[in-house]
Amino acid sequence: MKISQSSTSNCFTLFLLLGTVFAQAQQNVGIGTSQPAEARLVVTGGAINSQALFGKGANSVSIESNPATIGFNNYMSSGGTRKFTTAGYAGQIKYDNALGRLSITSTSATGVAEGNVLVINPLLSLSKEGYLGLNTSTEKGIITTRGTVGAVAALFGDNTTGVAIENSYPGIGLNTYYNGTRKFIASGFGGLISQDPVVGNFAIYTSSTTGIINNNATLALRLMINKDGNVGIDNSNPAFKLDVNGRVRIRHGGEGAGLWFNKNDETQGTFIGTYDNTNFGIWGPGAVGSWKFLFDGSDGVLRIGTTKKASGYLVNVGGKIIAEEVRVTLQAAWPDYVFENTYNLMPLEELEQHILQNKHLPNIPKATTLENEGIALGVMQSKIIEKVEELSLYIIELNKKLKEQESEINQLKKQRTNPQ
Repeated sequence: MKISQSSTSNCFTLFLLLGTVFAQAQQNVGIGTSQPAEARLVVTGGAINSQALFGKGANSVSIESNPATIGFNNYMSSGGTRKFTTAGYAGQIKYDNALGRLSITSTSATGVAEGNVLVINPLLSLSKEGYLGLNTSTEKGIITTRGTVGAVAALFGDNTTGVAIENSYPGIGLNTYYNGTRKFIASGFGGLISQDPVVGNFAIYTSSTTGIINNNATLALRLMINKDGNVGIDNSNPAFKLDVNGRVRIRHGGEGAGLWFNKNDETQGTFIGTYDNTNFGIWGPGAVGSWKFLFDGSDGVLRIGTTKKASGYLVNVGGKIIAEEVRVTLQAAWPDYVFENTYNLMPLEELEQHILQNKHLPNIPKATTLENEGIALGVMQSKIIEKVEELSLYIIELNKKLKEQESEINQLKKQRTNPQ
């Protein structure tokens, strides 16, 4: 049986009448079709019209086809325009059999009155692949969301420590979220991982103190990776591959703590790090790998070219030293005391006997001592100056004697040439 469409009231009355009759006779009812074989009630109509509307002039439900849609407080008019059935918000559930997408939409603003045209915005969509879209109808992954910059796209763990997925640069808030200002999701510490799509910086932020749920969160930059791959720690503008603002600690980890530097051919090169619990140094490959430089932080002793430490010396060198100038500052007195009147200058006869007996000058170490213990430059230089000053006194004394002898010789010459 086919019932032609006329006025709404007549159709509704006829629908009730026939529905009652056919329901009692256990027959299907068709509106717009003479063969309602698929169900108790089969309604067909134009491609864009609402097929049924429940609650005209009130908060209603519209049943539509092509695509299959349930409209809430709205309907599709015969002119192909979606309109409010009454003032307020409106939405719909729709399944697009051509695309295989189920979607839920809503208006973002209320309608003023019945018949006003409305704009539907996507809230949720589910594709045939099982992809879920939030605020978008173009799913690109298992979950795809879209929102304004600075808004939270998804929040997991509201009122408990959780994660916020944000559209601001974009970001992942850890126990924090951003909605005009950054706030704590729950009481405790918080953080943020973000990517700046304009500058290209990847950053990690943390709070230095705990916060209270929904209170403002102040985060400090901890790590920055810029578009060039430079890494900054507590540094927002890293100029090198690793640019640290502050101190760095390298722990032992079972091996000597330190840094390896490869050679130009990328083979193992030089190591700078710990030698033992108190010594820090440089290990170099060379013909045979060895420690080239060591510094003992416990006593300040420096060793170059050797790992041995000579007792009582701050610098130990296993090799030769070349320099344009070496300055030695003595803690002992410089030997100008030789020129004091109280200085006891050894007579030359005693000096001669000392040399013949000991084979070295007085107050000068003997050769075997120097060979075994080395030379203390400052002390030896002082002793040499002492001998030079003593030699000066000897020369002055000899010069006086020579002058006296010269005077005596001249007197003898005069007596010889002018005998009386």
